[in-house]
Amino acid sequence: AVGTNGQCLTSNGTDPVWGSCSSGSGAPRTIVVLGSNYAINAFTAAPSDVCTVAGTNLNTTYKTYGSPVIVTMDSFASARITVRYKNAGGQSGTITCEVKNFTDSTVMVGPTAGTTSTTCTEQTATAAVSLTGQKVVWCECKSTVATDDPIFGPCTLELT
Repeated sequence: AVGTNGQCLTSNGTDPVWGSCSSGSGAPRTIVVLGSNYAINAFTAAPSDVCTVAGTNLNTTYKTYGSPVIVTMDSFASARITVRYKNAGGQSGTITCEVKNFTDSTVMVGPTAGTTSTTCTEQTATAAVSLTGQKVVWCECKSTVATDDPIFGPCTLELT
């Protein structure tokens, strides 16, 4: 079936139906993977540690982790970075990460709380956003010790 002009496809857990766009519940939501170690292999066991991407001499200024992604920011009001990382054995620096809006040369969200843990640790930070249009964003991280070689897991940006 086809809806008419101005209708949205909605569902409350049952079959989808055409209706008023304002009748749905919840804000728009998307999750963007900015940096990861994902390799898709069918029928493999889940890794015991998702922190597998090694950084070399991370430095005390932010370095890009992963690839830049173009995101259309219209209608989003909140951003959250979620990243996992750990120090390799013998490392002592405090690691922090943030999501940078390269288009406008500003920090969109972050930095995350710092950690010196040698266990893969999830860190998050949340911020209000009021951006429109397309933005080039990426995850970037640093350590308080220039020669640290931390190990990273996924870095994601959640927009609501």
